[in-house]
Amino acid sequence: VWDLLEEAYRCFGVRPTLLERDSNFPSFEDLLAEVNKIKDCQRRAKVSV
Repeated sequence: VWDLLEEAYRCFGVRPTLLERDSNFPSFEDLLAEVNKIKDCQRRAKVSV
């Protein structure tokens, strides 16, 4: 999923990104780590343009 997200950012530019879950919510710390991973993907996409 993360590779696909980075490829989408490269192709279409950085866009707002929604983390969607149907159930099985992780702890707040794990959720925050995923948000930070998205931010890292966005930073890399901006640098590589």
